[in-house]
Amino acid sequence: MNVVFASDNNYAEVVGVALISLLEHHRDVSDMHIYILENQISSENKKRINGIFEKYTCEGSFIPLPDLNRLAGIEIDAQRWSLSTFSRLFMGSLLPDYVDRVIYLDCDILVLDSLKELWEIPLLGNLAGGVADCISNGHKANIGLKGTDIYINAGVLLLDLKRWRTGGYENKCVQYISQRKGKIPYVDQGVLNHVLKGKILQIFPRYNLYAALYDFSYENLIRYRKPNFFYTKEEIQTAKEHAAVVHFTSSFLSLRPW
Repeated sequence: MNVVFASDNNYAEVVGVALISLLEHHRDVSDMHIYILENQISSENKKRINGIFEKYTCEGSFIPLPDLNRLAGIEIDAQRWSLSTFSRLFMGSLLPDYVDRVIYLDCDILVLDSLKELWEIPLLGNLAGGVADCISNGHKANIGLKGTDIYINAGVLLLDLKRWRTGGYENKCVQYISQRKGKIPYVDQGVLNHVLKGKILQIFPRYNLYAALYDFSYENLIRYRKPNFFYTKEEIQTAKEHAAVVHFTSSFLSLRPW
């Protein structure tokens, strides 16, 4: 099982908490390797994170990020997010060639159950699997999607990295960023959903329970976000009862733990 995080030094403590939550629920997994795409994480914070790897006898690697603006060929507008978030678009070239499938996790998550079943989900010819975000057709149109297209929250992503490489999807991401002159709605998540159009498998919501699913009642969420299609109320309730990943996305109705 290959798991990837991305973080800068500001989120080093947050990724440490996420990492512990992951490893606490995978003590029986002997072949897990964790990669941290790091943007200038301090030596002291790296030492703390390495201490976590040692405690859980887990293989872990730091991969320094190159200049992402140079890789993209244009200055990227990360808006209010860290530029580090765009690193997941370049996993194909940053990770070793033998890594052909990954679970990508945002660092603002807590793992509450094993991800082994997620890891083993067949992608059925798709390149990625993710949990559908609850957004309107208008939001989808902003990145060139139809209302019937799947749009996922990319904070938890199962990715066929082998097909990503052979299909040249990193270059497709760069081309889209360039086409939008570095300004993309929903930043790198918008890039991923545009480039992977028609190649995304919608997976169970228990693997990415983002803040809106807790901040709103189901009825108000549908009324407010106006999705073309979404999980049923029963599916969301079951996901909460069997949560695997809680994702602390920003919200105007709740504060993030830190």
